[in-house]
Amino acid sequence: MFKNYLIIAFRNLTRQKTYSIINLSGLAIGFACSLLILIHVYTELSYDDHFKDAEDIHRLAVKASLSGNEFEAAVTGGPLAHILKSELPEISGYTRLREGTMTLLSVGEKYFYEENILYADSSFFEIFSFDLLQGESSAALIHPYSILLTERMAKKIFGTLDPVGKKIKWNNDQYYTVTGIIEDPDQKTHLDFDILVSFSTLYQNERFRDLLQSLFAYTTLNYIKVYPGTDK
Repeated sequence: MFKNYLIIAFRNLTRQKTYSIINLSGLAIGFACSLLILIHVYTELSYDDHFKDAEDIHRLAVKASLSGNEFEAAVTGGPLAHILKSELPEISGYTRLREGTMTLLSVGEKYFYEENILYADSSFFEIFSFDLLQGESSAALIHPYSILLTERMAKKIFGTLDPVGKKIKWNNDQYYTVTGIIEDPDQKTHLDFDILVSFSTLYQNERFRDLLQSLFAYTTLNYIKVYPGTDK
């Protein structure tokens, strides 16, 4: 019976070639588009889900009206996460990030321009479960002018040398000390960086210190972690 159906279908296809080509092309295009949409949705939904307790980590955002103009932003005031942590017992921890800018790094006679830079709180590894290959996660980002490098960045700058404890000159000005190496992320995350700088470094600059202390200077990425089962 099934064989007969196939024979009839084949005959219909060959007798009405133009009509068959249009139908098959439409089916193929529809299938391809559906597949691409599924792949895109899966890719988008897979970001950051590899972090431990990912469902309990939240980035704070602002939706406000300024001089009659409404806006939304992923950056918020520097003290916001700390204030919420002190006021809401459901919050177990927080960390702050700030994006860096294009920076000239130098080691000896070698110079590098890098832009994948994030300033991160010392609590960064309490919220995001990146793997440290060298260094202590609890201490690596405490002191000013401390930096962590990804594996690929460490190899780019230092080659086969052990970079931990070495100095990197920052914009021909201050020397920063490498305090650890982070394993290259192999899963999708919105945290795109090759260099992590201690957040306390920003406080050494008076201009940044004032900005970070203001609730209304929207310059900081604030993340909170809540206890499991918390009503969002």
